[in-house]
Amino acid sequence: MREIATKFVDWEVPPIESLKNTVAYRAKKDLLDGKKIHRKTKKDLVFALNTNSRFKDAIPLSGWKISFAAWLKDFFVRTPYGMEIVKAFDKPSAKYFITSQGFKITSITEEDGDGISQKKYRELQVVPKANGIISDETCPLCGGQHREAKVPVWLFPKKSKRPLCRACAEKYAPEMLQFVSGYNALLKEKS
Repeated sequence: MREIATKFVDWEVPPIESLKNTVAYRAKKDLLDGKKIHRKTKKDLVFALNTNSRFKDAIPLSGWKISFAAWLKDFFVRTPYGMEIVKAFDKPSAKYFITSQGFKITSITEEDGDGISQKKYRELQVVPKANGIISDETCPLCGGQHREAKVPVWLFPKKSKRPLCRACAEKYAPEMLQFVSGYNALLKEKS
């Protein structure tokens, strides 16, 4: 049997029938039956999926988890503040979510555009580390040259000993780059 929702808590929850009038329940039922869902419903679901703190591909309701993983795609959305990954049914619903958050979109694609796969981008966690690099290294993402060997602290992918180049740091971690640049400037003033 195809499940519309699964229980994800240990305590007693209301019966699944109590969710029948919710947008998420009706949309999941329609999708399971092979029906299309309306644009407004998609927008509402994408907003709920990307703003809940418990799941990335499901909506929690009264102890029940309504998953939409089979119908969702990851969209790379480039804004003036950096890159975001939005889970959505299609481009219009992803665009609606980002613009409803007050961001301006510079581009939106299902792929990064620079050969970085969605899986690799999701796994990329950038952290500031002491920069023990004494010569120019190649960036682990794009293969470009890291020319920040003289700064005391720089950005590294969490699982790499090789630093990011400035272009990848600006693209994938602009806020971290700003923080590290400010920190390096303070260290330079003190010395």
